Amino acid sequence: MQKNGDKASDFPEAPQTDTATGAAVAVSVISEITVSDVTGSSSSSSPPVELSREAAAPIYAKPRGSGKAVYKTDFDEDGRRVANYVLFEDSMAKAKVPWQAYSGMTAEERDIYMAHLKAVRERRLTYKDPKTGYTVMTVSQLLLNGKCCGSGCRHCPYQHENAAPEIRKSKIWNGAFYV
Repeated sequence: MQKNGDKASDFPEAPQTDTATGAAVAVSVISEITVSDVTGSSSSSSPPVELSREAAAPIYAKPRGSGKAVYKTDFDEDGRRVANYVLFEDSMAKAKVPWQAYSGMTAEERDIYMAHLKAVRERRLTYKDPKTGYTVMTVSQLLLNGKCCGSGCRHCPYQHENAAPEIRKSKIWNGAFYV
């Protein structure tokens, strides 16, 4: 391609043949000159930078030691305790429900699910049950506790592992929470 009176011979871009494979290869002198000018100017004027591995910042998060709480809380603008980002992400993952499970719920169960999901989105640890009016712990609070309390909580992420057998038998998982 010629621009403003440039000669075609100044910028040869004719395809050449690769001797090994016989394939046509496009070679551009313009890009080779530009690249060599850019790389040549920086390497010749300053010495290479030496980086020490010990002084470098880690590229991964160090795991928390055993015995320490995995999840933490923060405070919101009103001074209430709310889930931190790690707890929020895990809580949102636990609160997700497939469409088949949601479509199979009753209207009352959907109200409870939406109240719980809204509370988890707002990073709150409890919400008010729309059916009974009681305060109910969200999955965020239950994850923060670190283990099943054995009370048969509605949103228990630990499958009621510490609950009595009669409590486990009385609770049925509807795809979003225990009923």
